[in-house]
Amino acid sequence: STVGDYPEAIRALSGETVGYVRQDANRELVLSVALPVARYVHVFGSLMLSRDGARIDSAMRDVRLTVLAVFAGALVITTLLSLYFAGTIARPLHRLAEAAEKVRHSVGRDAMAIPDLTGRHDEIGDLSGVLREMTDALTSRITAIERFAADVSHEIKNPLTSLKSAIETVQRVKNPHYQRESLRSVRGCGEGLDSVITDISVCSRLGADRGRIQAEGVDCAKMGDTCDRFQRTGERE
Repeated sequence: STVGDYPEAIRALSGETVGYVRQDANRELVLSVALPVARYVHVFGSLMLSRDGARIDSAMRDVRLTVLAVFAGALVITTLLSLYFAGTIARPLHRLAEAAEKVRHSVGRDAMAIPDLTGRHDEIGDLSGVLREMTDALTSRITAIERFAADVSHEIKNPLTSLKSAIETVQRVKNPHYQRESLRSVRGCGEGLDSVITDISVCSRLGADRGRIQAEGVDCAKMGDTCDRFQRTGERE
């Protein structure tokens, strides 16, 4: 080979210091550097040093393996974290969502069961506790409504029975005195029914108004002063 085969050597003859990277016949890296040999400003020739890049190839291979190992480790860690979060977060939330859906479509109170996850002592446990309290309050409200419906049915059924009996008496009795008594009884039953219906209307309105009331904080110290004032007023009277 001649100097013309090495571009870096030719450029070194012009006074430059040049580094060059090439591949040999085996496609392996070869590193070379050429620098001018000069005295003052006059260049007499060039000096070129070259070395194979086996160590660089080995270092690059090690870097690639390291990057691959880090990527594989990150993938394994990500997979394990996904499984962990799926078991500790996603699955409990899915259970709570299914239980809430069952409560929404439930017919009887037996289906209103929310999983107890309060032992976790975290946000999901708090959510479970709140949902259970809400379900208990809903169950209590349903029980109160059923009891109220039973009481209303009983209170309405008695006057209706008396009213029916009084009407039958009016139809059968010919004595004017007994007819007047029966009519008075009919009037009393009607008034009783009117009173029951009025009470039901008042209770329903109070329940609706209570649902719209916004709860506010109360200063207990001021309430104590108010109670004392009313007590002193009652003692003076």
